[in-house]
Amino acid sequence: MAKINYRDRARKHVAEARARLAEAGEAAARQACLALRMAIEALTYQNLQAYLAETPNSVMAQWTPKKVMDELLAADPNADQTTTVFIGVEKTPGVPSDDMQFLGEDRRFTQKWGNKAHNALGSFLHEPTIRQTETGKATEADARLKAAAIADELDRILATSLFSVNMGEFISFECVCGFHVKRRSSVLSHDDQVICGGCGRHWIYKELEGDPAYGFVPDGYSFPCLSCGETCQFEAHELGDGKIIACAGCGAQAEVFTQFAVRPAGAGADGADCAGDTPTST
Repeated sequence: MAKINYRDRARKHVAEARARLAEAGEAAARQACLALRMAIEALTYQNLQAYLAETPNSVMAQWTPKKVMDELLAADPNADQTTTVFIGVEKTPGVPSDDMQFLGEDRRFTQKWGNKAHNALGSFLHEPTIRQTETGKATEADARLKAAAIADELDRILATSLFSVNMGEFISFECVCGFHVKRRSSVLSHDDQVICGGCGRHWIYKELEGDPAYGFVPDGYSFPCLSCGETCQFEAHELGDGKIIACAGCGAQAEVFTQFAVRPAGAGADGADCAGDTPTST
């Protein structure tokens, strides 16, 4: 998938906000706030593109910075931190040596700052409530002051030429769809589920017999055929109401669907102590 130049889009949004702030009127102030919200979103999506191999494909449908950053932080706990990059030989691990070459900074705003700024700007895009009007909050002056401060921070982040840095020790494999999936070894544990960012298939990181000792195996479900008793299997990402599975042995078809149950607290999972009918999806 071709990379989108969200960083350039962010610059254009900030420039538009500056232009609107130079104009008089409440409408111009609102337009500046909207442009800056889009700049925050663009920078968040720019960072996401550096982590697509480490995140489920569902994250590409998220649009709020907080939800996107939730996924990024699950993949890399330092995804919202500024990174300083040097090249050379470290005499002490983690401490730049005097003779190392400084390459630059990948400046990022934290999830907390991004979410707070995005929400604050959004509060100026609505008609003020009665309480806000009575207390004098959410005024045009407030919007301009907040927008100017956020624009300054975004300009500081955009001033660096280094961005989308993503370094670490990874465990990777190629999904059957051809997508290269990778996970940071520091966050990957035995029996963790990994979702392919290309096709959505589910994999489990498990201990294997032989070499390598660990690897990724497809996650799935199985049940005995209702006609011949043979084991029927299907992959986890295919689970959904109305899924038809054909037995490989006799060809008999079965419909697979999800179910939820209601039972008294402390009752057994087999439902033996359940009072009343068990509702099922249709």
